[in-house]
Amino acid sequence: MGIVGGLDIHRKQITFDYVDTVTGQWRCGQIGHAGRARLRAWLRRSFAGRDDVAFAVEACTGWR
Repeated sequence: MGIVGGLDIHRKQITFDYVDTVTGQWRCGQIGHAGRARLRAWLRRSFAGRDDVAFAVEACTGWR
């Protein structure tokens, strides 16, 4: 697996951490204004063309 990470979804933001298991590069940050469209856009922009990406999601207050 190339990219492995986690997403923590809150009402107003999404926080993320992930590591590239090949290069060892680690990243963390926030995606403001939590919403499905914003998350989808971030995933496309960040990982376009990759098929070795897996995230675990912790959906907190207010997400269904």
